[in-house]
Amino acid sequence: MAYISASSKWFYRGEGNRTLVISNPQTQKVLRLQKSNVASTDQTNSAQDSSGKAAEKLRLELEKSIKLYQEVFTPLLGAQYVEHGAIVELPGEFMANIKDLVTSANTNRPKHRLNKEVNGQNKYGILMPDFCFVPSGDGINANEASRPTFCVEIKPKCGTMPACKGLESGEYKDVKQSVCKYCLFQWTKVYKDEKYLQRSGYCPLDLFSSDIRRVWYALTCLLNNPQNNFRIFQDGNMMYSGETMAPSCGSMVESETTEQAPSTMGSNEHHLHLSKLEEFLSHSFLDSTQDMLTNHNVCGEKNGSNMQSTTVFLATLLQLLIYDSNENTVGCGNGSNHHPSKHPVCLASQYHEADCMTGTIPAYMMSKGLTFAQGGVLKKILDVQRLDDVGTDEAFCIFNNLYAIGVKDMIDLHIFAWNESQCSVNANENTNANPRNVQINANYDQVHANINYKGKITDCCITNGNSLAHVNKHSVTSKLDSLTKFLIAASANDCSIMISFQEVIGPLANSNCFRDLLTGRVYKYSIAIVDLDQKLADRIPKYYKEYNDIIDNYLSFKNNVEL
Repeated sequence: MAYISASSKWFYRGEGNRTLVISNPQTQKVLRLQKSNVASTDQTNSAQDSSGKAAEKLRLELEKSIKLYQEVFTPLLGAQYVEHGAIVELPGEFMANIKDLVTSANTNRPKHRLNKEVNGQNKYGILMPDFCFVPSGDGINANEASRPTFCVEIKPKCGTMPACKGLESGEYKDVKQSVCKYCLFQWTKVYKDEKYLQRSGYCPLDLFSSDIRRVWYALTCLLNNPQNNFRIFQDGNMMYSGETMAPSCGSMVESETTEQAPSTMGSNEHHLHLSKLEEFLSHSFLDSTQDMLTNHNVCGEKNGSNMQSTTVFLATLLQLLIYDSNENTVGCGNGSNHHPSKHPVCLASQYHEADCMTGTIPAYMMSKGLTFAQGGVLKKILDVQRLDDVGTDEAFCIFNNLYAIGVKDMIDLHIFAWNESQCSVNANENTNANPRNVQINANYDQVHANINYKGKITDCCITNGNSLAHVNKHSVTSKLDSLTKFLIAASANDCSIMISFQEVIGPLANSNCFRDLLTGRVYKYSIAIVDLDQKLADRIPKYYKEYNDIIDNYLSFKNNVEL
């Protein structure tokens, strides 16, 4: 196990509910550190330090996380997109040195995240490549070092309409079948929690649609109202983000805006940030290409100001996603001949095909024959999200049934048994086959014999209170399969995509390079899927309550708010 040097220079990058990430620009590595509740940190420090039990528990949790990446998410999403990282040991001196980065002393941390910190007694973390950079490769011109690397982080959320099994007909079912969860949740975030000033026009179903116009519309909506779903970096430094509209290390935004919360920022402040992004990109991204763009009449209007650089930046991102969908199409023939099937449209989406038909960038790209193929990172994530074929309501019922017969603890362990059964079916298939099209008909007796369950699944009678219930092992494994797929899909719903690209001075060097049709520039790129944390079964009741709460808020506010 490797050690992290205490003298290394690290910077705060970002965080989620469970993990905080710091980065080292010199080594182009990031370190993922587990957080704990602030209230319990001081109370448990001495016990952790003396017994070592907490450290060993953490190490085992991290090992399980890496195993999950290796054995479940890599086969499902593809090794080209998933990196599991390595566990590293953290000396006490190192933890002392980064204290100001990982506690509330760091003013760059979002205020709503300050209820958790990284424990100073933490002895382990996961070291990973910094996906804000493109890995060095053979055959790339050495002059590339002088060109900046840009990275866009997208948190796409769920791109499918939910399954509604176990839900009786009625208003709730009608809402769930017509409005996606992300769009429903906007009503809670804006009108109940007042976290943001206005609802986002972004809808995940547009981004995952494989329709160039809908994807373009989704990207522009993410830019206009990023919330916590869209961030832009240059050379590892955050340039633009909607969650706090505050700078990270080296950000272009002035430091006096750091303390300003999103809910207090008016539209003028947001346009100011967009204008600063435009000014920044006009120097760092476009610079000498203005004359090339005049012929394409590229422009975008935001608050009366020309947004040409930002528009072209999004167009480059769109081209990269299209190129990736063609390069990583497996077993589908020529991707360029693909005509996407009709992807569902969310009732709340503000996309209207008639309004987007004449969009400058999509029209130009379609005139060049660019279309989405049947592969790529968006298709991979969507396939995993589609594993959920029961929906939240039915998952909640299944969870309660398994709880009642005393096998609830098997749910979280079953993910590896499910994966093993899938692998046995795939043994004679192409290793890159689409997992969603695989029918799982494995021998469950053999699979479960290899899993360290607390109890073995067999036909049995279980006493529950005063009643005696007969449990069929195949019925139980079927229910476990359903919940496992539901929870794997939930991980995919919360993942992030890191898309990095850097100009190459010279011709196309390898398959991870593409030529920008608008500017003529050649870029090397990389795409990574991150934040694939395991969702535990105990979260299912929370998912059920949250989903019904956001529908209540939607129904409560939609008639009282001007649409």
